[in-house]
Amino acid sequence: MLPEYLTTHESLLGDDGGVMTLGLGMLCEHGNCVVLASEQRATYQTLGSKQLSPNDECGKQFHLEPLNCVVSVAGSNSTCHAVYSQFAHMVLNLKDKDNVPTELLMTLLDAARFREMRRVYDWELKKKMGVTLKQWAAGKVPGIKFHRLFVEYGLSILENTPFKVEMIVGGFAGNYGMFFKASQKSKLEEETSPGVYAIGTGQVDAMEQLNKRGQNVHMSLGRTLLHVYEAMLKAQSRTVGPPPKLVAVIMRGEPRMLVYPLHSLETWRKTYESRPDTVSLDTSMVAKQEIMNRLRILEKEEAVSWSPD
Repeated sequence: MLPEYLTTHESLLGDDGGVMTLGLGMLCEHGNCVVLASEQRATYQTLGSKQLSPNDECGKQFHLEPLNCVVSVAGSNSTCHAVYSQFAHMVLNLKDKDNVPTELLMTLLDAARFREMRRVYDWELKKKMGVTLKQWAAGKVPGIKFHRLFVEYGLSILENTPFKVEMIVGGFAGNYGMFFKASQKSKLEEETSPGVYAIGTGQVDAMEQLNKRGQNVHMSLGRTLLHVYEAMLKAQSRTVGPPPKLVAVIMRGEPRMLVYPLHSLETWRKTYESRPDTVSLDTSMVAKQEIMNRLRILEKEEAVSWSPD
């Protein structure tokens, strides 16, 4: 039996608990660096269906301690946080935290996802049929004779119940690189080329910009950061907030979590806005030095979950 996850109270603002909208994850520097960025807007809806003004200080990015990994989330605020809390709890209880195989971390995330999805399914069956998931699966409910339609109705409920959880996990754990994505009920995705993930409602616009720039695993950190900034600006909308002030940068062999002030790239953005490509950033020593000068270590108090100022 899985241990209880560590989380806070349930949301008071409806089933969605605040819809979270865009996260990006990219491999760069030939796979030796991972960049993760999440905008911070959550759009809430009350039980009366009146949409509230969005909150732009929603924590959507987490340092998966003690590993040098970051998790970016998008979807339902409360559901995402419940899955992440369970995932982090299991990682924290690993015996060997120095070298965690990618397959093990993926297995733990799947276990965390399934645990929460099972809870969501259980509630939907209780709400619509008056039986628990366990009772329905066993086909045994006191006082009720199961019929084929009863089973089929339950299946339709499960199939039509959304699981609004998307996650990108990126970083390094000892000798192992981590870069994979969870998208709602789909199986985990793992890729190294081109090494680009997008989650949330803004992912189409963001990916369109990234594809336009040809973003891939072999690009430099500076060039990748500019592409992240451009993509997040393009995806900005009523439900997708502005680019975050800080993005996570995880480097192979660097045990400390680094962050970069994304808005410092505004001058670069204007310079390359009308240019067909950004290839000059890959070979520019001036650009590389500027990037390295602005990188800083993530402070301890920011490390669990940050909504940077």
